[in-house]
Amino acid sequence: SDTTLEGETIKQTAQHIMKDKLGEKDVKTISRTLVETSFDAVVALSRLSRLRRELQPLNASEKIISATLNPEVTRLFNKVQKEHSEQRENEGIDFPEHFSLESVKERLDEYDVSNISDKQALADVMIMLCIRLAKIKNLRISNGAVTGYAKNRGQQDIPRVFRLLEKNGERAKQLLTWIQDNICSG
Repeated sequence: SDTTLEGETIKQTAQHIMKDKLGEKDVKTISRTLVETSFDAVVALSRLSRLRRELQPLNASEKIISATLNPEVTRLFNKVQKEHSEQRENEGIDFPEHFSLESVKERLDEYDVSNISDKQALADVMIMLCIRLAKIKNLRISNGAVTGYAKNRGQQDIPRVFRLLEKNGERAKQLLTWIQDNICSG
């Protein structure tokens, strides 16, 4: 089958994959084409991630979604990110350790959801969900995905899976409910 991406958006490509019931081999070819036509590893990883996000609501199988993974691109992306981080440090732009994802994750693991949350807990949950305060009240977690969150205006409210949910869905649900309850109670 024809697996070229000429003129197709990533959304159209995902629809094409599902409509034509393409197999893993074809999806890997499409993914490889996305990588090869990308300016750099950052763009390549972004395109592959977008393809996965577009395939999920179309009920693509785990095998099809996994066929879009490219460990080499991920490795190159991580290398670029590390170089950028080192460059920021060399330029005097240094983010305190307190704000690193590792530090945030450690604090999230330690929060006792039976106590009242503080501003730091709210900030940590917002960092892990990459969301603004105004949006956090409307979020709902069910079946390992979040609803009530749209990055762009007018965007369809499709369930999204955040990294925190992938790792520990029950804990993420506890943290989100805890924060929402505390916001609502004043």
